[in-house]
Amino acid sequence: MAELLNGTRSNYYMKRLGLTLMGLAAVTLTSVAEIDGWTNWRGPHQSGRSDETSLPDKLVVSGPEKNLLWTHEIAGRGSVVTAGDKVYAWGYRGDGPDLQEVLLSLDEATGKKLWEHAYNDYLSDTVYSRYSVGSPTVDPQTGWIYLMTTNGGVKCLNPKGEIQWEYSLMERFGRLTFPNGRTGAPVIDGDLVIARGVTSYWGQQGPARDRFYAFNKTTGESVWASTPGVAPKDSSFSTPVLANIGGRRVFYAGTG
Repeated sequence: MAELLNGTRSNYYMKRLGLTLMGLAAVTLTSVAEIDGWTNWRGPHQSGRSDETSLPDKLVVSGPEKNLLWTHEIAGRGSVVTAGDKVYAWGYRGDGPDLQEVLLSLDEATGKKLWEHAYNDYLSDTVYSRYSVGSPTVDPQTGWIYLMTTNGGVKCLNPKGEIQWEYSLMERFGRLTFPNGRTGAPVIDGDLVIARGVTSYWGQQGPARDRFYAFNKTTGESVWASTPGVAPKDSSFSTPVLANIGGRRVFYAGTG
């Protein structure tokens, strides 16, 4: 269990307030109504259950009772998410040095591709069929999309597919890769986006451990890092579950 309300975060808010008062550059988000959809891996309530009703019991791909509307072929082991009238899928294509992980934006009604971003793999021992084992996460307040690539690149894009910020956990914190390639999904809470990975850096973060990293969801600025649990025996990709306990905001996640 990791605590989100701590001294580091308080110092961060004071720093941001000081910058704003001094008239330095500040980033603002366009205010929009909260977006409906299956915006993260476990759904809107982190329960794996949908609020939708009258859903089909089975998929019928042909015949008079056909209910399949469209398909889009992309390899991957993750889950799609939806936000408003858009579908976001995380997969991969190609082989060997030409392999790329791909974030797709599709029109929900027609399946038409709206845009895509492709990311090359590098410095990785991931085996071919283990790429894109995770899913994007959409912020219901802004519609911005967050994801982490297999080699630890944390990405933030707006609904038009424009990159807002990027952060490499491999370059900054020595994130490790594993043959199984599992990454899971980022978690959004308030003004934070939280990602995880096994890292080996220096000082207190020198030993390889399963760690969590929080970033300001607007700017990509690093806010805090947490090292719970024990030394990992493999990569872990469980998605944290958020809760309010004893007046504090916390999350639960499996490690090791």
